Amino acid sequence: MHKIISICYMDDYKLKAEFINGEIKVYDFSLQLDFPAFQPLKDKKIFSKVSLDHGVPVWLDGEIDIAPEVLYYDGVAWL
Repeated sequence: MHKIISICYMDDYKLKAEFINGEIKVYDFSLQLDFPAFQPLKDKKIFSKVSLDHGVPVWLDGEIDIAPEVLYYDGVAWL
């Protein structure tokens, strides 16, 4: 399991996630914004309010989420 223990918004639709195993990854969310489910996140004010719900990144009180595995496998290691 790739549980996220902290997440923060970075500029240009990027998220920095720290996983329970200590790894930190940066994920570029901009490629997801064309999917209908993620359309509200084009508003950077909404996107920047990412939070965690039991280790899962969520927006709009859990109305929108993304699997931690996506951020883990498609993210870039933070040095």
